[in-house]
Amino acid sequence: MPIRQRGYPFKNRYDGYKKHLEILKKGVWYWNNWRQTHPEEKVVLAAAEITGENLEGINFQQVNLIAVDFEDTNLRNANFLGANLSHANLSGTNLENANFESANLEKAIFQGANIQGASFLETHLDNSIGLKQDLLESVVEINITDSDVNITDIRQVEAASKSLMTALGYTPGSKGDEEYGSFFGRIRFRIARMISPEVKSRLYEESRDLINQGKESVYSRLGHVGVESTNQMAEATSQLLTSLENIDNAVIRLGKLVVIKLTDEKGKSRIIAETVSLKLQNKMESNPKFLRDPNAVAAFLEEEKRNETIEIAS
Repeated sequence: MPIRQRGYPFKNRYDGYKKHLEILKKGVWYWNNWRQTHPEEKVVLAAAEITGENLEGINFQQVNLIAVDFEDTNLRNANFLGANLSHANLSGTNLENANFESANLEKAIFQGANIQGASFLETHLDNSIGLKQDLLESVVEINITDSDVNITDIRQVEAASKSLMTALGYTPGSKGDEEYGSFFGRIRFRIARMISPEVKSRLYEESRDLINQGKESVYSRLGHVGVESTNQMAEATSQLLTSLENIDNAVIRLGKLVVIKLTDEKGKSRIIAETVSLKLQNKMESNPKFLRDPNAVAAFLEEEKRNETIEIAS
């Protein structure tokens, strides 16, 4: 398969353009060693055709890769730290465990790419094609309805929520306005480490089950789960349950997970956790303040569960 230049209109502005292509043709080992011995050289491969190649472990850090065609290339463990891949074609590539930290991937094409384990910390992904939006971004909403809530308790809930989202591969992004008296806050997260939808769904379900079973169940799992992401989720779940001990009534949305803390007039508390169904998603979208009423959310989930039971029975 070819490694060659295409009709890049600006290639003549870069004296090293053809040289860089020739060096790449000599293979990953030669390229990486050359990069190590020439750390200050500006490397440009813009609009090159690099299709069907095995470039596992390649060092493309800070390289100009605008509009490069990488279709069907093995880029497993590749380092794209700070690289510019705007308009690049990554269709059908193997990007497993690739590092895209601080890279520009605006309008890059990912159709059919394997992105399991890839790192997207502080990556510019605007208008990228082939990546589902719900994989790239997620939201945490913290709704504490106690009339008098301690700021320390709020920050502990925030910290625990961030830990759980980190276990799911996200990193904090923009933070919305906070409302006090009670407390209502919103934090938008961006993807930092790609976890497959199947694994992410399993982690959400496992966290839900651990929350519903209580802290003792979480403690019994720690150190025995055997999978790093699952262990991180168990630790974050334990942290979340601890952070809610001084809170009476709250609803916390953690991406596709909703956690409710309810305390009755006699001071008896219970915690309910459930993954977000399509019905609940629609309810939240039609009523943005729905999550500010713990009793209403709990009643909605219980009704949903009853209906599911009836459907199964029939």
